[in-house]
Amino acid sequence: MRYVNVAASEKGSALVMAIMVLCILTVLGISALTTTNVDLQIASNERAYVNEFYVADSGWKESADWIDKSELPPQRVNGPGDDTVKNFGGGFQNLGTDLNNNFPNGTEDRTLGDVPTWQRVVYENDTIIPGESDDRRLFQYMATSNANRTVEIDAGLSKVYKLGY
Repeated sequence: MRYVNVAASEKGSALVMAIMVLCILTVLGISALTTTNVDLQIASNERAYVNEFYVADSGWKESADWIDKSELPPQRVNGPGDDTVKNFGGGFQNLGTDLNNNFPNGTEDRTLGDVPTWQRVVYENDTIIPGESDDRRLFQYMATSNANRTVEIDAGLSKVYKLGY
């Protein structure tokens, strides 16, 4: 009987090495694909956040424009003790009395692109301007803008109004 020393024979070793290299390359390829997918998701989330941030940023500016165009201080919407002059939802022309904290669909003040936004303006105080007549007062408001229920920006607004009393 003849014995063959398998360990001493190199037949088939190239095939084994090729399969091992192929397995290593496959694992590296799958890892690279997974990393790329995660990076794409991170970039997509960042792009959505930046877009919503700029929509919310434009919302408070729209509130400032609304205050600026008012010849008289905007009237309060809700009852005594609530200094809201513009509620979330309902648009700037319709000063409704509902405060939509949950921002239901269809209540947005506007949509920029495909991002809905809500604005709120709250009266804070008014003061007499030193050196001016009593009918000129500095009114201060806090404007809040919410975009897509995820990004919210607050901005202080002020305007001098000449009152007719």
